Amino acid sequence: VDVGAPWVTNKAWESQYGNVVYTRLFDQENIVINSEEIARELLERRLQDYSDRPEIATNKLLGVDFNTTFTAYNSRWRLQRKILQQSLQQDGISHFRPMQAGKILNLLETPLDYSKHLHA
Repeated sequence: VDVGAPWVTNKAWESQYGNVVYTRLFDQENIVINSEEIARELLERRLQDYSDRPEIATNKLLGVDFNTTFTAYNSRWRLQRKILQQSLQQDGISHFRPMQAGKILNLLETPLDYSKHLHA
C-alpha cells in the first residue's frame, strides 16, 4: 500500500477486486469507487435511495419532529427546504430585521424577561 499515492493502490485493487471496494480499518468503514460512471450513478442518480436521516424516536416526544433538521428526505422535507431557502436569501432576510430589532429592544429594556421575549 502506497500511503503517499493512494490512487496507485486503488488502481491495483481495481484490477484485483473490481470497481467498488469496501475496506474497514481501525473501525472506520470505507468504500472506494474506482469508476467515474459508477460514482455518478451511485452518488448522483441514486443518492436519495442511500441517504436519509436516522429516525430518532424521542423527536416526536420532545416536539421537534417538525424541524427540517430532523425530517427524513421526503416531500415534506423538500417543501420545508424550499421555504427556508427562499426565506434566507439576501433579499428575504431584510424582512426579519424589524422583528429582530424589536426583540433586541425588549431584551435591553427587561433582560430578566428573556424567556417571555423569546416566545412572544
